[in-house]
Amino acid sequence: MAYDNIGHIQDELRLIQADLLDPVSLREAIQKVQPDEVYNLAAQSHPAESFKQPIHTAEITALGAHRVLDAVWMWFPKQSFIKPALPRCSGGLRNSAK
Repeated sequence: MAYDNIGHIQDELRLIQADLLDPVSLREAIQKVQPDEVYNLAAQSHPAESFKQPIHTAEITALGAHRVLDAVWMWFPKQSFIKPALPRCSGGLRNSAK
């Protein structure tokens, strides 16, 4: 399967399917791959949907990241886990306290 957003590096990646709502599938994927590093880039990327489905958004964005981290630590407790955060993920909120 080709992905436009990673097409330029897709040959350098090993993509494994798992479900952020299913801890068992995450543990199986992590055990199968035995990664040196794990990058969790999953998040609700459509702001309107995040307001329409706040529970689902929390499941994917927060609890999903926790489930990935738990799966990594279960099999490889010393591996790197990276969850990048971008300002646009929070709607570009600014600190109003001065």
